[in-house]
Amino acid sequence: MIASGEALVVPDRLQIVLGVSVRREQPGDALAGLSAASDALAVVLDEAGVADTDRRTSELSLHPDPQRDDRPSHWASSSTTVLLADFAAAAALVGRAGQAVGDALI
Repeated sequence: MIASGEALVVPDRLQIVLGVSVRREQPGDALAGLSAASDALAVVLDEAGVADTDRRTSELSLHPDPQRDDRPSHWASSSTTVLLADFAAAAALVGRAGQAVGDALI
């Protein structure tokens, strides 16, 4: 059986993924830095009026980085998936997230 179909609709939701990544010497420090950056991102989302039901953590990781100047180093990162109904507001939201989180935003 072969089937095909097509549905044409105007998009009504935009999904963006905001990543945060922090590198520190100790794993606990990397997680603490990630927590601080993630908290700053949450404040931006709150201020933008993004409902809790329209955001979710979609990834969290912690791993060693053996390539750093012969010193131990660890990366901690997370991704937050955000659903927006206002397409025009997406660029402003990403800009505010960058200001709040700085170089940790990926």
